[in-house]
Amino acid sequence: TERLRVARQVKPGEVVMVMFAGVGPYAFMIAKIQPLVEKIIAIELNPYAYKYMVENVKLNKVEDKVVPVLGDVKVVAKRWYGQCDRVVMPLPKGAYRFLDEAFQCLKERGGVIHFYFWAREEDLFSDAIEHVWGYAWKYRRLIKVLDKRKVLPYAPGVYKVCIDFRAENIY
Repeated sequence: TERLRVARQVKPGEVVMVMFAGVGPYAFMIAKIQPLVEKIIAIELNPYAYKYMVENVKLNKVEDKVVPVLGDVKVVAKRWYGQCDRVVMPLPKGAYRFLDEAFQCLKERGGVIHFYFWAREEDLFSDAIEHVWGYAWKYRRLIKVLDKRKVLPYAPGVYKVCIDFRAENIY
């Protein structure tokens, strides 16, 4: 459901980066739901998951759309700084440490980031939004929260949440 929700938001011609792509479930859902996507950059650190993602690209016949990348997001994302319309960050534990790369990958005019986070029930979205605002300030971006949702429970009183937001250039 969550992958489908994100994929339905992708517009024709977009360049999408999926960080922490695993074997590619977000990338393949996007390619299936929005066949007019320009490119999906799918970055994965685990060599075994990457190997299966490469195989899945062939099996799903999306070689012209999905670009599998083996490496650490902190290192390899630099190749796409300023080139993405949308960044998906589906790793809730520690994704905030990669917001630098996410903001820098967006095109100069801005774009959308889907940011996942583990949150306690008592302050469900506040910590996640605080992280986002900090980086928005750093990169001089105006933020508009498009959606915030509880995705699924993780532990008693702890949830995986998603903040979808548009980051636009202030100037």
